[in-house]
Amino acid sequence: AVVLVRPWSSQNIGSVARSMLNFGLTDLRIVKPRDDWLNRDALECASGAKEILEAAVVYDNLEEAVADIQVIYATTARFRDSNKPPPQLPRDAALEMSKTIGAGRQVCILFGSERNGLSNEEVDVAHELIAIPSNMMFGSLNLSHAVMVMAYECWLALMAKEAERKRKAAEQGTSAE
Repeated sequence: AVVLVRPWSSQNIGSVARSMLNFGLTDLRIVKPRDDWLNRDALECASGAKEILEAAVVYDNLEEAVADIQVIYATTARFRDSNKPPPQLPRDAALEMSKTIGAGRQVCILFGSERNGLSNEEVDVAHELIAIPSNMMFGSLNLSHAVMVMAYECWLALMAKEAERKRKAAEQGTSAE
């Protein structure tokens, strides 16, 4: 699941939906969006991913949004003093997520508001952190771009897992002859 926490821009929410559908993600959860988030701007930016927006579930708080999730990742651009392991790179986190999903567990990624990201309290809800490396002089990514990076990495990890499964199946079929 993709969990947007306090998103401000309806255009970004629409662009997030588009990024999600591009890479096969469909579970969008939104915590405390603006009251008018599902508007014409969001639908235009979704550009064909209207069903993601219409199926999105809105929550009053983060705890409700992640109540059914077993492993929670939080994206962050800032180093924080915390009891969590250091942030993972997107690719490493996506590979770990694919294994977790393969084991039948629910996973989500938290993304903070465009204005100031996730609060310390919101980050504390997560089990793992993800940091998307970027220019140290200008490390602020657009919300939808951050979702796109993670969706892409998750797509690659799942494709690699499927390719490995097919390779093993082919080897078993070959060795049976």
